[in-house]
Parts: sequence; structure tokens; C-alpha cells
Amino acid sequence: MIKLLLDMLFPPRCAVCRTAGDDVLCQSCGSKIVMIRKHEGYVFCVGAYEGVLERAIKLLKFHGKKRLAQPLGQLFANHNPYLAADAIIPVPLHPNRLRERGFNQSALISTLLAEKIKAPVLENVLVRKKDTKHLFELGKLERQKTIEGAFEVASPHVIRGASLILVDDIYTTGVTTETCRKTLLEAGAISVKVLVLSRARLL
Repeated sequence: MIKLLLDMLFPPRCAVCRTAGDDVLCQSCGSKIVMIRKHEGYVFCVGAYEGVLERAIKLLKFHGKKRLAQPLGQLFANHNPYLAADAIIPVPLHPNRLRERGFNQSALISTLLAEKIKAPVLENVLVRKKDTKHLFELGKLERQKTIEGAFEVASPHVIRGASLILVDDIYTTGVTTETCRKTLLEAGAISVKVLVLSRARLL
């Protein structure tokens, strides 16, 4: 009864376009996501960071719309080309950023992927020890300088000899994922494939 009353007073809406309906991301918005589904070396990009997908990621990350993790995670799991892995490693946030945001969006969108390939999400193996400023608007050289020495593996024995999938929400120049991948390989991982939800256009 309480839920019925709340739905009458505050009808559920699409988080992106605000159209009334039960879906967190309505079919209309979902159909407007620009899919890429392509490899760039060891990186697989699912969609383009523009339009609906860009809006949904920003709502999740910066406005706390955690319910969007479910449809974004489903998109992620449905278009993942990697059929097996020993573990999934989300690109970590610095503890200061994690406290501020309250969650790691890359870990949230990995949940359904983990269920599908039967692999655990390990949030605390790769850690971010350097609190860098937002990298999205920086060029590649600035990113490389800023990100240098930012990551370390806290528990090398957990990933030694393991095949991993590294997950991130946005891929721009590749500096962050390259640095994380190198850190994991140097710590003993046997392979690290990268899966990103969206690919940003370089200006």
C-alpha cells in the first residue's frame, strides 16, 4: 500500500528523459545509445560517450543516481566479448573521492558482468594512492604526468597468475587504463583485458 501511494504521488520515471514509466532507462532512451562494440588493441569499447549514455553516466557518477547502474551494467554484460576471467578489477577511486561519492561506479556496473561470467569483482586489490584531479579534460601528456605512480596492487598474491578484466566507465586517451593494466601485470597477473562502457571522442 505504501509503495502504491508513493507511486501515485511520485510516479516512477526514466532517470534520463524523465518520462513516466517503470524502467530506470526507458526503451526510447535505450534505443538512442550509440553502440561501438569495437576493440582498440587490448581495450573493448561498448558505446560512445555522447547523448543518452553520457547523460546516464554523469547522473550515476555525479548525481548519485545509483539505480542507473542496473541498466548500464546490463548493457555492459550483454556486449562483453570476454567469456572468462579469474576476476574483475574496477579502476579504483582514491579514498577521498570514494568518500565524497559514496561508491565506485566502475564496481557498480561490473555486478551483472560478474554474475554472467561467474567471476568475482575485486575492489580492494588495485588501489589508487595518488589523489589526482579530474582527468577527463586533460590532454594525453598532462594525463601521463598526473597519473604517474597513482596506482599500486595492495594484495599481489590474489592476482598472481590470474587472468583479469579491468573495467572502467569512460575511455579517452587510455592513459588511466594503460597505467592500471601495467601495474597489474607487474604485480603478477598473467593477462589483463580492458572493458570500458563508453568511448569519448578526442577533441
